[in-house]
Amino acid sequence: MKNAVFNDQTNSQNIVLSPTSMGLAFDILYNGANASTKDQLTNVLQIPGFSLYDLNESAKFLMARLNANTPGISTNLTNSIWIKNGVILNESLLKDAQANYNAYITNLDFADPQSSKTINDWVF
Repeated sequence: MKNAVFNDQTNSQNIVLSPTSMGLAFDILYNGANASTKDQLTNVLQIPGFSLYDLNESAKFLMARLNANTPGISTNLTNSIWIKNGVILNESLLKDAQANYNAYITNLDFADPQSSKTINDWVF
């Protein structure tokens, strides 16, 4: 992507894309990671010594601040987890993702050619 700021389809408002969502997505991954994957994410996220509780509380605080009502500014920061049909994820991970990251969680048939459209429509 070349632009981080652009007009919406009606040219009535500016939209800003931020790396914050990517950082929060990595935080969610960290919640479900184990062993060497968790060690690698600790290095990427630069969070040695952070407890999972502290990471999730920090994310919840950040999302609340960024989504707070500010006159003249509208924000909508949310996350999603799209689970391949037939795959079962840890219930604790899903619960934490919803509680701390406002994650929308659903199953999806990734073999369906419309699956990318389904995700893109949700993002839009």
